[in-house]
Amino acid sequence: MICMTHLTPWQRLKYAGLMQRKYDNCTVNVWMSPGHYYFDKPIAINEVTKALDSVFQHPYFRDNLNDVDIVFQYSLVQALGTVGTRTVAFVKSSDLFGKSNILFINLNVARKAAGKPTQQYAQIFEQMYKKGSVGEEFDLAMLGKELENTIAHEMTHIIQEHITQAGRIKNQRIDTATKIFRNIGSLSEKSTAVSLDKLTLDKAINLLFVKIYKTFTHTDLYIYREGVASFMGDYASGRYGTDYKGFMAQSKEAAKETKSWLSTIEQHFKSVNGLVVESITAKKPLKRDSINEKADSINKTALSIKRFYELGYAIPAILFRYGGFTIEQIGAMGDHKLINEYTDTCLKNNLEILYTNRPGVHAIVNISDFRASLHKLRKEILQNIKELEASQAGKWH
Repeated sequence: MICMTHLTPWQRLKYAGLMQRKYDNCTVNVWMSPGHYYFDKPIAINEVTKALDSVFQHPYFRDNLNDVDIVFQYSLVQALGTVGTRTVAFVKSSDLFGKSNILFINLNVARKAAGKPTQQYAQIFEQMYKKGSVGEEFDLAMLGKELENTIAHEMTHIIQEHITQAGRIKNQRIDTATKIFRNIGSLSEKSTAVSLDKLTLDKAINLLFVKIYKTFTHTDLYIYREGVASFMGDYASGRYGTDYKGFMAQSKEAAKETKSWLSTIEQHFKSVNGLVVESITAKKPLKRDSINEKADSINKTALSIKRFYELGYAIPAILFRYGGFTIEQIGAMGDHKLINEYTDTCLKNNLEILYTNRPGVHAIVNISDFRASLHKLRKEILQNIKELEASQAGKWH
């Protein structure tokens, strides 16, 4: 019987208690959605138990939390395929901020085992129960590693919030950056939510920069959170080191893609500047539609990056392999310290730097230098807008 839990009374009615495991001072409660009769059978419980034992043998996971709830659920959202259909597991920000250590694993989300056909945890566990195995097309050992990786990855997010308050810091940085840029651009709070064509040209440009800079404000945190969590997942499941070169090649590819993403955003802003200069030269009004088109391109590009997991992976991996840092030391660092230590470790060991936030340091992605370049471009655009407004073409329609 499970007594100590972070679940709400309603959640305790919704889910059935499956087991409770004790690892020193850390208690792990496992729950499941009712109706999955095969999931609470010995063959499935055995796989879950092995995965938990593998993860919580590491001090980083068992020493940083007193208790945690893991919920294997059947997600209606996933079943309907409306949103987030690839979400295998997650922790809720509201739970993290409220110090509720709850990890949800969606049983009905497709998962690959050893790169073979995709199948859901629910289907695999059912097959295990009915047939006593997962069949020739699936590797049971690989399934166990996937489960270990999933638990360790999401557990890291919980621990990150406890140690560094990463989620709260991200929200604070976004709010601070928005206020700063709103003040610089003389934008009211309400104006950040309106369409560009209701603003003067200079305010429209500033609004674009506000939106983009909000993305870059927490780039370090995204790379830190997802990179460290991905690394910890591989470390706990024993996959780290099995293909180190392969993992690092993925990280480098992600860095190059991120650089291309940033360059595309910069080119879009340069195109905006080109439209302003063209209007000055031709002495013709600037069309709203042309700016709106560029704004759409900028916003779409800003939302297109998806490689923070792979890019961030290299940072803790390098610190662990070359920097002499332990898993516990890496896990206790905040984003700025982690990236700074990574930069120093690469410089000392003559390694290529994939990502840094230190000005002037050569790297595939130097986010600090990029921000500075974007600031310079913003000033140039606004200066040209002043010239445009002073000319007979100082209108846009």
